[in-house]
Amino acid sequence: MMLDEAFGEDRGFHQRYGYHADIVRPKITETFPEGWESRLLRLDGLDRVFFLEPHDMAAVKCLGGREKDAVQLTYLLHEGLLNQEMLRSRIGEIQVATDKLAATHEFLDAVIRAEGL
Repeated sequence: MMLDEAFGEDRGFHQRYGYHADIVRPKITETFPEGWESRLLRLDGLDRVFFLEPHDMAAVKCLGGREKDAVQLTYLLHEGLLNQEMLRSRIGEIQVATDKLAATHEFLDAVIRAEGL
């Protein structure tokens, strides 16, 4: 994907400016919380660039359950940039099997316990 090659993690743009974009394929939106489209936020100064509302993004990160997701969630929770109850609500809006939903909540619980939040 050309956008990922240009703006992805550890690519030239990231190395030069210190931040990158995670470009998502349309299929991944099937794992986003219901209503996510109505909560998209605009990037200042760029009318056609949008990003997920932080709780929607965090819910998807919990679903992924990777170590790097735990690090990111820990930071966002610690800094008060995420509300735990809203995050749990958004997780509940993801259309996945019951066992996967339970594992997603367990992942969030582990992040919270590890940091004493």
